[in-house]
Amino acid sequence: MRLVILGSAALALLMTTAPAAVQSDPPPGRAPFRRVCATCHGENAEGGQGPKLAGVDLDYDEFLAKVRHGGGEMPAIPKTEVSDDEAKQIFDYLRSM
Repeated sequence: MRLVILGSAALALLMTTAPAAVQSDPPPGRAPFRRVCATCHGENAEGGQGPKLAGVDLDYDEFLAKVRHGGGEMPAIPKTEVSDDEAKQIFDYLRSM
């Protein structure tokens, strides 16, 4: 009986702490966004010098073209500054907002 109680307590503890650990991990795109994009688009993509990007309404190919080629006041961002993998992470991060 003692084993059942201890096992149940351990399981309950695991179930209450595991989701908190997962939720505290930042999304993969947040770090490269803040490193490269936040200066113009705001720390939370709310806009600033550049437009709001939270919930971006572009498909990924349009987004990547804008990142690589720029346009208007947006400078082109080379792969040496943001890799294609990081650009995809940033895109997913923005879409999740």
